[in-house]
Amino acid sequence: MSTSQDRLQRKKMSQLFRMRGLALRPDAMEPLMDALRGDENWENTLQALFGEVQQQQQGGQVDGAAVHASIRKLRARTTQRPTLAIEAIGAFSMPALRFDTSRRAAV
Repeated sequence: MSTSQDRLQRKKMSQLFRMRGLALRPDAMEPLMDALRGDENWENTLQALFGEVQQQQQGGQVDGAAVHASIRKLRARTTQRPTLAIEAIGAFSMPALRFDTSRRAAV
């Protein structure tokens, strides 16, 4: 990537953080760009990062440590196995239904 494109991306990231009342420090730029580079859902990742950084409440200053901590929390959240209220089962693992004439119902 050329330096002009890199500068433009850094400027855009800084503007996005400023729009949310956060000041992005230069040491936070590299881990942020590394986390978003190559991610096809970078918009969702960036929104989640905004939420995590704002929860840290560092007086509006976002440094490298805050970005690293936010990325770690997001990765830990995505690697955890979700707990579902229902469990999907395969149609072939269920026993076959049969009609019980005495009950007049399928069991």
